[in-house]
Amino acid sequence: MSKDFQLRRHRRARRVTLRVKPDASLVVTAPPRVPERVIRDFVADRAGWIESARERLRAVQGRRPEHLNATHPGRLELPAIDRVLVIRYEQGDRLRWRARGPETIELTGAEHPDDARALLVDVLKAMARGSLEPRVREFAETHDVHPGRITWRNPNTRWGSCSSNGNLSLSVRLLLLERPVADYVLLHELAHLEHPNHSKAFWAKVEAMCPDYRLRERELKAASRAMPVWVTG
Repeated sequence: MSKDFQLRRHRRARRVTLRVKPDASLVVTAPPRVPERVIRDFVADRAGWIESARERLRAVQGRRPEHLNATHPGRLELPAIDRVLVIRYEQGDRLRWRARGPETIELTGAEHPDDARALLVDVLKAMARGSLEPRVREFAETHDVHPGRITWRNPNTRWGSCSSNGNLSLSVRLLLLERPVADYVLLHELAHLEHPNHSKAFWAKVEAMCPDYRLRERELKAASRAMPVWVTG
């Protein structure tokens, strides 16, 4: 298999798809049984599209502040919990992270951007469990709703979701939002415990919990376009 792209087999994939990552590398997703020869031909046939996608990416990144394009940030600013973490990188064969004091995180073996991202997301998960999750529980008690299990992930498109049995799945990227915006997302998902839809009753519940939700929605959309490469991948 070519080293020019990363191949991911997915049992739910119905066709071969391409994605150019923020670091300009190529990810190919394919159904489990598609032959490697077919995948290589597919990538070769779309060489023009791939190069155009990389050019568009470079243009977009050129308009962004430099720190948003860094794959190995020197610090993590977490406005949602009013913390800044200093990140130190160490060489090593074992991929891991450790806290070196209350505001310093050491990453080992994270030379590759994907490895750095994986460790940084793990750091965010720990921060979210310790700082954002208690806030979810506090909001729930205040508004008399009762969430089940809370999990923290790093999805590409969703800030959060609420399952039919009341479990919440929340994005670690909430930590990168300003606190009022992050709180809005938490309240939005809690409102789904009573209204598992986006009906008028749901938005009435949201407004009762967060009167300025329309402003926060606009701020959330703007923040979505300003996520750093080290977390989006």
